[in-house]
Amino acid sequence: MAYELLSSADLSKMQEKQALLAGMGIGKGLLDNAQSHGLHSELKNLGLKNQNVNYYAEQIDSIARQVGIDLDKINLLWVRRFIPVTAVAIGVHYNSQLIDEVIGVAKATFAPEAKLANRAITDDSSSEAEVKSQ
Repeated sequence: MAYELLSSADLSKMQEKQALLAGMGIGKGLLDNAQSHGLHSELKNLGLKNQNVNYYAEQIDSIARQVGIDLDKINLLWVRRFIPVTAVAIGVHYNSQLIDEVIGVAKATFAPEAKLANRAITDDSSSEAEVKSQ
């Protein structure tokens, strides 16, 4: 019953949550390396390792030059401290949505009167009316 209940719930938000948290982890690793080597150097190294990232690294470098910002002298400490707080907030938000989804399906399944979710889970095709062609 538990498996049927979970299979009926829309858990696509879990995939979004995992993608966001993985991206934030990669970003934190980039910022950790950039703190010791400089952001410009880290973006350049990242662009050399991965051609897909190279375009974006060049765009960031170009914008920084136009604005007159030296990327190697930026203090990234506040951003590095902000990422874990943001990761916790994302986790709380998505976990709340996922729990609400599972609770909603559970209530619909185990409610005293029959509901659509209960019928969808049991999938009793023998109770369906036959459609006659004309």
